Amino acid sequence: MVLFLGNRLEGGTILDIGAGFITPAGGGKELRGDVKIIGLDVSHTSLRRNPDVDYRLVADACMQWPLADSSVDMIISRSVIEHLEDTRAFASECRRVLKPGGYSVHLLPGRNAPFSLLNRLLPRAVSRRLLDWAFPEKKDELGYPAFYNDCAFPDIEHLFEDQDLSIEITHFRYYQSTYYVACFPIYLLSVLYDLMIWKLGVKRLSSQLLVVAYLPIG
Repeated sequence: MVLFLGNRLEGGTILDIGAGFITPAGGGKELRGDVKIIGLDVSHTSLRRNPDVDYRLVADACMQWPLADSSVDMIISRSVIEHLEDTRAFASECRRVLKPGGYSVHLLPGRNAPFSLLNRLLPRAVSRRLLDWAFPEKKDELGYPAFYNDCAFPDIEHLFEDQDLSIEITHFRYYQSTYYVACFPIYLLSVLYDLMIWKLGVKRLSSQLLVVAYLPIG
């Protein structure tokens, strides 16, 4: 989706929120035209490790960003919104810096998925150890505090609509059993749960959401 929309730009600026480690679309290498990517992250250490961005901004995504009004063509985030305590402030900043006709694209976990519920119930130290055990290759990238505010349907749509952004796409994903691959019995039960929720099409219980919003012109 980032590549598809990014190639409509044929130039311009993409703002990647939570840009520590890596940026979708390979820092613009797979995009047509002269597209610049600004990486914004609260962690200077993580941001410094991302080779894909053209410019780096260290800032809190829930505070005012050091960017001018109507200055970016696209805003993207991946697994970021669940970590934001003030999602309203975040959506307001998206609206402020986005150019008319620009897109805001966000991938996030569903707050009602079993792994999200478990993450909120368990002490942070315990959940982090479990994540490190299940995904040792991502040891430094997981385990940050998560609030899951507005991370469910239809809350996530209302979050952006309240800022006069129009929802173009909301895509739902139901497979979340990858979290349990290290324990086959739990994995099997989880797959059966995923299939049931997918067949029933219970959007509020989706494990992942992709939201594409845009700022109308005029």
